[in-house]
Amino acid sequence: MRRAQRPAAAFLLAFSGLLAELAWTRIAGLLFFGESAFLVVSWAVAGLSLGAALGAVRPAWLRLPASSVASGVAGAASAAGLAVVLLAAGRGGVGLALAAIVPGFTAFGLALAGVFAGDARHAPRIYAADLAGAALGAVATLPALSVLGAPDALLLAAAGAAAAGVVAAPTAGRRAYLGTVALALALLVAAPGPDADPARWATPKSIVAELDRGGQRLASRWGSVGRSDLVRRADGAEVLYLDGGAGSLVPTPASARLWRGDLGRFAFEVLRPERVFVVGGGAGLEVAHALETGAHEVVVAEVNRAGADLARERLAAARGDAASGGGAADPADPFGDPRVRWVGDEARAVLRASDGAYDLITLSQAVTRTAEARGLALTENGIYTVEATRDWLAALAPGGAVAYELYDELTLTRALTTVGTALVEMGAAPDDAAALDRLVMLLDPATAPPTPLLLAFRDAPDRGAVVTIARAAEARGLALLHLPGLLENPPLNAVAGGSASLASLVAASTEVDVAPTRDDAPFFWSFEPRLPASLQRAVTGLGVAALLTGSALILLWSRRAAPPPGTRRGLTLAALLGVSFLGLEMALLSRAGLLLGHPAAALATTLGALLAGAGIGAVRTRRRPDAWRSVSVAAGAAGLATAAWTAAWPPVAAAVAGEQAIVRTVATVALLTPLGVALGAPFPLLLRRLGASAVGPGTIARAWALNGAGSLLGGVGAIAVAHLAGFRTVSLIAVAGYVAVSIIAFAMHDRGEGR
Repeated sequence: MRRAQRPAAAFLLAFSGLLAELAWTRIAGLLFFGESAFLVVSWAVAGLSLGAALGAVRPAWLRLPASSVASGVAGAASAAGLAVVLLAAGRGGVGLALAAIVPGFTAFGLALAGVFAGDARHAPRIYAADLAGAALGAVATLPALSVLGAPDALLLAAAGAAAAGVVAAPTAGRRAYLGTVALALALLVAAPGPDADPARWATPKSIVAELDRGGQRLASRWGSVGRSDLVRRADGAEVLYLDGGAGSLVPTPASARLWRGDLGRFAFEVLRPERVFVVGGGAGLEVAHALETGAHEVVVAEVNRAGADLARERLAAARGDAASGGGAADPADPFGDPRVRWVGDEARAVLRASDGAYDLITLSQAVTRTAEARGLALTENGIYTVEATRDWLAALAPGGAVAYELYDELTLTRALTTVGTALVEMGAAPDDAAALDRLVMLLDPATAPPTPLLLAFRDAPDRGAVVTIARAAEARGLALLHLPGLLENPPLNAVAGGSASLASLVAASTEVDVAPTRDDAPFFWSFEPRLPASLQRAVTGLGVAALLTGSALILLWSRRAAPPPGTRRGLTLAALLGVSFLGLEMALLSRAGLLLGHPAAALATTLGALLAGAGIGAVRTRRRPDAWRSVSVAAGAAGLATAAWTAAWPPVAAAVAGEQAIVRTVATVALLTPLGVALGAPFPLLLRRLGASAVGPGTIARAWALNGAGSLLGGVGAIAVAHLAGFRTVSLIAVAGYVAVSIIAFAMHDRGEGR
């Protein structure tokens, strides 16, 4: 039992820590906006590093009894942080939320450092258990968020942390105490969960403003991508909100006059499509438009199943109320009509798996919670990229169009450059002037701000079709922005005349970035030139903190215990491994997320496969020699595996992009697991090597802290590099990092571990 004590504690701590981290991202995303998820992950890593650093400063805190206490504190602090954040309900902003989050992760970091520091000889076995727990935590996130919701998932993680304390506790009395804490937290999970009533929120979310105007929340439901709330507005219309931000009108019979006047209906009325593909069905509004304007077939791709189910139930009740009240039920039934097929998968994959030939593909303000307008997120969805646009256009029937209902002038301009670039690259238009002949841009001045609509045709519409669109738009009171052959306003008239290009217009825009977005850097919502200000602050603040912490841990030692030869360089390698691993992880999340589509499923699959493979790799290091050369070989293999994955991923992803979700998932796991095996070897070998020559457990704690500081730097750095050069470049930098570790470790072996 004692031999399994440390691995079991590491497993539970890693499982609980990752589940807590991901649950916190959803809670922060509910109360705040897209960048909060990135900040939560960054500060969680910072807390883990801080906890290990505390152990390095106070070696007595690294003993297993102290680790058991730290585990219990991690559980209690996580639950207390949840209470603070929910009671504050956004007051104090993201700063207060982060302040409530960090103590729990600091305790997690201290507990994990203690579990490892006392038995460096068996670091590979303990590290394998740590990675296996993290992999299971990633996979468990999907059902936990769907069944329990983020607050209860966090309480489950808190109970798991306290249970780790029970495993590590040295005495029956302490086990009984920590067991009581774990049981109490588990009972909180079973009790009715905290509601997080949006009427109390002090945040600029759309749902808050609607409730302030007299709206009433009818129902709420957690799902894997966020929380859906159904609100009846003061005017009687009902809106389905996702995380309180993105709202979709529910096409109820009582509000038919209102939703039939929605701008998104225009494309249906003027084109009268028979086959329709809806990207992000929401509450079914676009589906209702399609059915009422004569569509014979409607395919809907929607990843928020919880929200769709909520809308389905509400519409069934509303239609029943209309029928029992003596009125005729509305004919539009987005969920029950046999002409409609809802698919809970990523839109591009669904489209590739279909036979194409759609008369209309509509993207009506389609935004997932991994990407929010003006926000900084871990990754962004890939529906507004050049590659995605080529998919939409290629699936059109002759005369068909893609309809983009956007947000404002900036989103319209970037969509214009993206679509124009896609038309030229796919050969549908020979140049930018010809691409403009395939675009129509309109504006609804009745909304605040005015809402733009972009219609993109693969084949240029003739003059008669353009005139028909113009007359229909004027009849609805829409402003005409661009009509090919009829209305070409500056500066697009220069592009249409051949004296300018879309690229030159982008280059001339120095105040904002409206360049086309691509899958390698799908930051459609980032309009600031170079790096967004929020990212600059994160890179500066977190980067400086990581560098200062790392430098202190490497350079500062007690006069009574100078570091053994090679220790400082070994600790530097721990930081470099952290930079490389987390930077690569961010690239993997983005690349795999574009293929898998569903945000939560992509996260669970990517992290689960990568960490499970890394656990296998850690176990396999047990019989390798305890030498710097072993570290060098393992790091070199990790670099080669990363390079191989970077080269192999694009063709494999392209080959399975149109397959069912299970096929794409299996392909992703098949590529990521071997990569994880290679990535999981260097760090446990480094821990064992450092532990063999260390005077006390403080060196291992320093290595953990530096690995965390490196991970912090790698995470923020990866997003910054991706904005500037794309995620492929991030992967190549990770390759360089592993190669550098290999070279340095080999040099240390060659010099006999000299500093």
